[in-house]
Amino acid sequence: MTPVATITPKPCVGDCNGDHQVTIDDILTMVNIALGNADATACPNGVPSGAQVDVALILAAVNNALNGCGGSLVHPEVLFQVQPIGLSTFSVDELDAGGVQHTFPEGTTFTAVSSFDFYLENAAPPYTGTFTLVSGGDIVVTLFVRGPTEAHAFIGETSASSGITQVKVSSGPTSPATPAPQEIRFDVCVPLPTSATCSTTGDAGVFGLPIIGSVGDASETQLLNGVTPSIYFLESAQDSVNAVFRLAPTTG
Repeated sequence: MTPVATITPKPCVGDCNGDHQVTIDDILTMVNIALGNADATACPNGVPSGAQVDVALILAAVNNALNGCGGSLVHPEVLFQVQPIGLSTFSVDELDAGGVQHTFPEGTTFTAVSSFDFYLENAAPPYTGTFTLVSGGDIVVTLFVRGPTEAHAFIGETSASSGITQVKVSSGPTSPATPAPQEIRFDVCVPLPTSATCSTTGDAGVFGLPIIGSVGDASETQLLNGVTPSIYFLESAQDSVNAVFRLAPTTG
């Protein structure tokens, strides 16, 4: 595992003027943008690039107004990104966060031609992921940990030519992990034009399409910006769970 350069954290949704707080005026500005009475430039710091101001985004802003910027990031957003070198098939042996372990049924594999993303939302540290190359080109796995004030990345890769077919990346010292008491998982993919359906563990569909949305429970909401295909785990959910995923609008 090799640490790499610090990456830029996400903006605070609704913080229109960049002072790291969301006010009533900011919320009203976002409502006017959603209604078409104002342009998105009226909230230059509070609307993530490529995002559409809709109900989900306004709710995320309200959450930040109530809980402070980063309120929807009580725990950082954790992303394990698998980048294949050519066509690669791999398995996910385990994804651990704060002693909670996520696994897939034995024999589950994923085939990728471009980046394949695994997110842990509302997850506590430390974070560890173990991946095994099954066939094809090597894989490079990057662990991104994005918090409200800072973000870091850690990277590891296989080397089949040297007999190294398993890669493990971690944000720090590992600790014993036990299976999650409840598993809430969202698999996101977009079918190929010639297919009616897709599956992250089979025909993963179109790679690299940008998606936006939100996922959360009654107390926290996480704004999402990702690409297809991807898998989201939501940890420690309370009461009810709501999620919205859609393709990001494109320009040009």
